Amino acid sequence: MVIIISSEGRFGNKLLQAAHFLSSAKEHGYRVVHRDFDEYQEYFSESIKALPAFFRFRGGKVFFRILNKLLLKLNHVFGIKHISLPFLEIFLCREYYQDSRPFDIGTQSFIQKARSKIVLVSGWPFRDIPAFQKNRVLVQTLLRPNVKYLVEANQYVTEIRKNHDVLIGIHIRRGDYRNFYNGIWYYSDDQYMRVMNKILAFPELSGKRICFLICSDEKIEKQNFTGLPVFIHSRYFMYDFCTLASCDYIAGPKSTFTIWAAYFANKPLLILRTADMEFGLPDFLIP
Repeated sequence: MVIIISSEGRFGNKLLQAAHFLSSAKEHGYRVVHRDFDEYQEYFSESIKALPAFFRFRGGKVFFRILNKLLLKLNHVFGIKHISLPFLEIFLCREYYQDSRPFDIGTQSFIQKARSKIVLVSGWPFRDIPAFQKNRVLVQTLLRPNVKYLVEANQYVTEIRKNHDVLIGIHIRRGDYRNFYNGIWYYSDDQYMRVMNKILAFPELSGKRICFLICSDEKIEKQNFTGLPVFIHSRYFMYDFCTLASCDYIAGPKSTFTIWAAYFANKPLLILRTADMEFGLPDFLIP
Protein backbone atom coordinates (compact mmCIF):
# COMPACT_ATOMS: atom_id res chain seq x y z
CA MET A 1 0.00 0.00 0.00
CA VAL A 2 1.17 3.50 -0.87
CA ILE A 3 0.52 6.38 1.51
CA ILE A 4 1.02 9.87 0.09
CA ILE A 5 2.02 11.90 3.13
CA SER A 6 2.93 15.11 1.32
CA SER A 7 2.95 16.63 -2.15
CA GLU A 8 4.31 19.92 -3.43
CA GLY A 9 2.44 22.88 -4.80
CA ARG A 10 -1.19 23.81 -5.11
CA PHE A 11 -4.34 22.64 -6.88
CA GLY A 12 -2.96 21.55 -10.26
CA ASN A 13 0.12 19.84 -8.84
CA LYS A 14 -1.77 17.89 -6.19
CA LEU A 15 -4.51 16.86 -8.60
CA LEU A 16 -2.03 15.72 -11.24
CA GLN A 17 -0.10 13.66 -8.71
CA ALA A 18 -3.32 12.07 -7.44
CA ALA A 19 -4.29 11.21 -11.03
CA HIS A 20 -1.00 9.43 -11.68
CA PHE A 21 -1.27 7.34 -8.51
CA LEU A 22 -4.92 6.54 -9.25
CA SER A 23 -3.99 5.38 -12.75
CA SER A 24 -0.98 3.40 -11.60
CA ALA A 25 -2.84 1.68 -8.76
CA LYS A 26 -5.63 0.68 -11.15
CA GLU A 27 -3.16 -0.64 -13.71
CA HIS A 28 -0.85 -2.53 -11.38
CA GLY A 29 -3.08 -3.66 -8.53
CA TYR A 30 -2.03 -1.89 -5.37
CA ARG A 31 -3.74 0.41 -2.88
CA VAL A 32 -3.23 4.14 -2.33
CA VAL A 33 -4.20 6.39 0.57
CA HIS A 34 -3.77 10.10 -0.22
CA ARG A 35 -3.33 12.19 2.94
CA ASP A 36 -2.43 15.55 1.41
CA PHE A 37 -5.52 16.62 -0.51
CA ASP A 38 -7.58 17.97 2.41
CA GLU A 39 -7.99 21.54 1.15
CA TYR A 40 -9.39 20.47 -2.23
CA GLN A 41 -11.60 17.47 -1.42
CA GLU A 42 -14.75 19.57 -1.09
CA TYR A 43 -14.56 20.58 -4.76
CA PHE A 44 -14.67 16.91 -5.83
CA SER A 45 -16.94 15.52 -3.11
CA GLU A 46 -19.48 14.10 -5.61
CA SER A 47 -17.04 12.09 -7.73
CA ILE A 48 -14.94 11.06 -4.72
CA LYS A 49 -17.91 9.02 -3.48
CA ALA A 50 -17.44 6.72 -6.47
CA LEU A 51 -13.72 6.14 -5.94
CA PRO A 52 -12.80 2.43 -5.96
CA ALA A 53 -11.62 0.72 -2.81
CA PHE A 54 -7.99 0.73 -3.95
CA PHE A 55 -7.78 4.56 -3.84
CA ARG A 56 -8.89 6.71 -0.94
CA PHE A 57 -8.49 10.30 0.23
CA ARG A 58 -7.93 10.63 3.95
CA GLY A 59 -7.21 13.65 6.12
CA GLY A 60 -3.62 14.61 6.86
CA LYS A 61 -3.52 13.62 10.49
CA VAL A 62 -1.00 15.17 12.85
CA PHE A 63 1.20 12.06 12.89
CA PHE A 64 1.86 12.19 9.15
CA ARG A 65 2.49 15.92 9.17
CA ILE A 66 5.08 15.53 11.92
CA LEU A 67 6.62 12.53 10.14
CA ASN A 68 6.91 14.50 6.91
CA LYS A 69 8.68 17.37 8.68
CA LEU A 70 11.16 14.88 10.13
CA LEU A 71 11.77 13.32 6.72
CA LEU A 72 12.28 16.74 5.16
CA LYS A 73 14.93 17.52 7.77
CA LEU A 74 16.71 14.23 7.03
CA ASN A 75 16.57 15.04 3.33
CA HIS A 76 17.84 18.59 3.81
CA VAL A 77 20.64 17.76 6.27
CA PHE A 78 21.79 14.35 5.04
CA GLY A 79 20.43 14.20 1.49
CA ILE A 80 18.43 11.06 2.28
CA LYS A 81 15.92 10.21 -0.47
CA HIS A 82 15.17 6.55 0.16
CA ILE A 83 14.79 4.48 3.32
CA SER A 84 14.28 0.73 3.03
CA LEU A 85 13.15 -1.42 5.96
CA PRO A 86 11.70 -4.99 6.02
CA PHE A 87 8.08 -3.82 6.01
CA LEU A 88 8.46 -0.19 5.06
CA GLU A 89 9.79 1.87 2.15
CA ILE A 90 10.09 5.65 2.14
CA PHE A 91 10.66 7.66 -1.03
CA LEU A 92 11.41 11.38 -0.93
CA CYS A 93 11.20 13.19 -4.26
CA ARG A 94 11.62 16.82 -3.26
CA GLU A 95 12.79 18.16 -6.62
CA TYR A 96 10.37 20.90 -7.61
CA TYR A 97 12.00 22.25 -10.76
CA GLN A 98 10.00 22.19 -13.96
CA ASP A 99 12.68 20.18 -15.74
CA SER A 100 13.19 17.66 -12.94
CA ARG A 101 13.20 14.04 -13.98
CA PRO A 102 9.99 12.35 -12.76
CA PHE A 103 10.13 9.47 -10.29
CA ASP A 104 8.72 6.52 -12.25
CA ILE A 105 6.15 4.64 -10.15
CA GLY A 106 5.42 2.30 -13.05
CA THR A 107 8.61 0.27 -12.62
CA GLN A 108 8.39 -3.34 -11.50
CA SER A 109 10.58 -2.51 -8.51
CA PHE A 110 8.19 0.17 -7.20
CA ILE A 111 5.07 -1.88 -8.02
CA GLN A 112 6.42 -4.88 -6.11
CA LYS A 113 7.10 -2.73 -3.06
CA ALA A 114 3.66 -1.09 -3.31
CA ARG A 115 2.02 -4.52 -3.33
CA SER A 116 4.02 -6.05 -0.50
CA LYS A 117 4.97 -3.22 1.87
CA ILE A 118 3.78 0.05 3.28
CA VAL A 119 5.32 2.68 1.01
CA LEU A 120 5.43 6.30 2.16
CA VAL A 121 5.96 8.92 -0.54
CA SER A 122 6.66 12.61 -0.08
CA GLY A 123 7.10 15.05 -2.96
CA TRP A 124 5.48 15.89 -6.26
CA PRO A 125 6.91 14.44 -9.51
CA PHE A 126 5.80 10.81 -9.01
CA ARG A 127 4.59 9.66 -12.43
CA ASP A 128 3.29 6.62 -14.32
CA ILE A 129 2.80 8.14 -17.76
CA PRO A 130 1.64 4.99 -19.64
CA ALA A 131 -0.99 4.24 -16.97
CA PHE A 132 -2.04 7.90 -16.86
CA GLN A 133 -2.60 7.95 -20.61
CA LYS A 134 -4.35 4.59 -20.70
CA ASN A 135 -6.78 5.42 -17.88
CA ARG A 136 -7.78 8.90 -19.04
CA VAL A 137 -11.53 8.22 -18.92
CA LEU A 138 -11.28 6.71 -15.44
CA VAL A 139 -9.35 9.73 -14.16
CA GLN A 140 -11.73 12.20 -15.83
CA THR A 141 -14.70 10.42 -14.22
CA LEU A 142 -13.36 9.90 -10.71
CA LEU A 143 -11.59 13.27 -10.33
CA ARG A 144 -14.41 15.38 -11.75
CA PRO A 145 -15.31 18.77 -10.21
CA ASN A 146 -18.70 19.02 -8.56
CA VAL A 147 -21.60 19.71 -10.91
CA LYS A 148 -22.28 23.24 -9.65
CA TYR A 149 -18.88 24.48 -10.83
CA LEU A 150 -19.25 22.83 -14.24
CA VAL A 151 -22.79 24.13 -14.69
CA GLU A 152 -21.94 27.73 -13.81
CA ALA A 153 -18.93 27.72 -16.14
CA ASN A 154 -21.02 26.22 -18.93
CA GLN A 155 -23.74 28.86 -18.50
CA TYR A 156 -21.15 31.64 -18.71
CA VAL A 157 -19.49 30.18 -21.81
CA THR A 158 -22.83 29.40 -23.49
CA GLU A 159 -23.77 33.09 -23.37
CA ILE A 160 -20.47 34.08 -24.96
CA ARG A 161 -20.87 31.46 -27.70
CA LYS A 162 -24.08 33.11 -28.90
CA ASN A 163 -21.96 35.72 -30.65
CA HIS A 164 -18.68 33.86 -31.21
CA ASP A 165 -17.58 30.77 -33.10
CA VAL A 166 -14.26 29.99 -31.39
CA LEU A 167 -13.43 30.58 -27.74
CA ILE A 168 -9.76 30.66 -26.71
CA GLY A 169 -9.05 30.37 -22.99
CA ILE A 170 -6.01 32.41 -21.90
CA HIS A 171 -4.51 31.61 -18.51
CA ILE A 172 -2.51 34.56 -17.18
CA ARG A 173 -0.52 33.08 -14.32
CA ARG A 174 0.95 35.73 -12.05
CA GLY A 175 1.18 35.44 -8.25
CA ASP A 176 4.04 33.09 -7.41
CA TYR A 177 5.27 33.16 -11.02
CA ARG A 178 6.83 36.57 -10.42
CA ASN A 179 9.75 34.83 -8.68
CA PHE A 180 9.25 31.13 -9.42
CA TYR A 181 11.93 29.69 -11.70
CA ASN A 182 13.49 33.17 -11.98
CA GLY A 183 10.23 34.60 -13.36
CA ILE A 184 10.72 32.87 -16.72
CA TRP A 185 6.93 32.47 -17.25
CA TYR A 186 5.82 35.75 -15.72
CA TYR A 187 4.57 37.58 -18.84
CA SER A 188 3.25 41.12 -19.19
CA ASP A 189 -0.14 42.07 -20.61
CA ASP A 190 1.60 43.32 -23.75
CA GLN A 191 3.23 39.94 -24.23
CA TYR A 192 -0.12 38.19 -23.88
CA MET A 193 -1.58 40.65 -26.39
CA ARG A 194 1.05 39.63 -28.94
CA VAL A 195 0.14 35.99 -28.38
CA MET A 196 -3.55 36.72 -28.93
CA ASN A 197 -2.87 38.72 -32.09
CA LYS A 198 -0.90 35.78 -33.48
CA ILE A 199 -3.89 33.53 -32.83
CA LEU A 200 -6.24 35.98 -34.56
CA ALA A 201 -4.01 35.72 -37.65
CA PHE A 202 -4.25 31.91 -37.92
CA PRO A 203 -5.37 31.10 -41.49
CA GLU A 204 -7.30 28.08 -40.18
CA LEU A 205 -9.54 30.44 -38.18
CA SER A 206 -10.09 32.94 -40.98
CA GLY A 207 -13.71 34.09 -41.10
CA LYS A 208 -14.42 32.78 -37.59
CA ARG A 209 -15.73 35.03 -34.84
CA ILE A 210 -12.95 34.55 -32.27
CA CYS A 211 -12.88 35.75 -28.69
CA PHE A 212 -10.52 35.30 -25.76
CA LEU A 213 -11.59 34.40 -22.25
CA ILE A 214 -8.91 35.45 -19.77
CA CYS A 215 -8.58 33.75 -16.40
CA SER A 216 -5.97 34.87 -13.89
CA ASP A 217 -4.97 34.67 -10.24
CA GLU A 218 -4.85 38.48 -10.05
CA LYS A 219 -7.01 41.36 -11.27
CA ILE A 220 -6.71 41.97 -15.00
CA GLU A 221 -7.45 45.40 -16.47
CA LYS A 222 -9.58 45.03 -19.59
CA GLN A 223 -8.35 48.35 -21.00
CA ASN A 224 -4.90 46.76 -21.33
CA PHE A 225 -6.38 44.61 -24.10
CA THR A 226 -8.19 47.32 -26.02
CA GLY A 227 -8.96 46.30 -29.58
CA LEU A 228 -9.13 42.58 -28.83
CA PRO A 229 -12.34 40.54 -28.34
CA VAL A 230 -11.72 39.81 -24.68
CA PHE A 231 -13.79 38.58 -21.75
CA ILE A 232 -12.28 38.62 -18.24
CA HIS A 233 -13.19 35.79 -15.88
CA SER A 234 -11.25 35.78 -12.62
CA ARG A 235 -13.80 34.90 -9.99
CA TYR A 236 -12.47 31.86 -8.15
CA PHE A 237 -9.91 29.22 -9.00
CA MET A 238 -12.39 26.36 -9.41
CA TYR A 239 -14.72 28.38 -11.62
CA ASP A 240 -11.70 29.58 -13.64
CA PHE A 241 -10.58 25.98 -14.01
CA CYS A 242 -13.99 24.83 -15.27
CA THR A 243 -14.28 27.87 -17.53
CA LEU A 244 -10.92 27.17 -19.18
CA ALA A 245 -11.98 23.55 -19.64
CA SER A 246 -15.12 24.78 -21.46
CA CYS A 247 -13.13 26.70 -24.11
CA ASP A 248 -12.26 25.33 -27.55
CA TYR A 249 -8.54 25.98 -27.10
CA ILE A 250 -6.38 26.88 -24.09
CA ALA A 251 -3.11 28.80 -23.95
CA GLY A 252 -0.90 29.80 -21.06
CA PRO A 253 2.54 29.46 -19.49
CA LYS A 254 3.74 26.09 -18.27
CA SER A 255 1.39 25.32 -15.40
CA THR A 256 -0.30 22.17 -14.13
CA PHE A 257 -3.48 24.26 -13.76
CA THR A 258 -3.90 24.61 -17.53
CA ILE A 259 -2.47 21.16 -18.27
CA TRP A 260 -5.07 19.59 -16.01
CA ALA A 261 -7.94 21.69 -17.47
CA ALA A 262 -6.96 20.58 -20.99
CA TYR A 263 -6.50 16.94 -19.94
CA PHE A 264 -9.81 16.83 -18.09
CA ALA A 265 -11.80 18.29 -21.00
CA ASN A 266 -9.77 16.84 -23.92
CA LYS A 267 -9.02 20.35 -25.19
CA PRO A 268 -5.97 21.41 -27.27
CA LEU A 269 -3.42 23.29 -25.18
CA LEU A 270 -0.58 25.60 -26.16
CA ILE A 271 2.12 25.90 -23.50
CA LEU A 272 3.82 29.29 -23.81
CA ARG A 273 7.37 28.31 -22.92
CA THR A 274 8.53 31.79 -23.92
CA ALA A 275 6.49 34.92 -24.57
CA ASP A 276 7.91 35.39 -28.08
CA MET A 277 7.84 31.76 -29.25
CA GLU A 278 6.63 30.99 -32.75
CA PHE A 279 3.55 28.77 -32.96
CA GLY A 280 0.59 27.82 -35.11
CA LEU A 281 -2.73 26.09 -34.57
CA PRO A 282 -1.13 22.61 -34.96
CA ASP A 283 0.95 23.39 -31.84
CA PHE A 284 -2.21 23.26 -29.72
CA LEU A 285 -2.17 19.66 -28.48
CA ILE A 286 -4.40 17.61 -26.17
CA PRO A 287 -2.26 16.54 -23.17
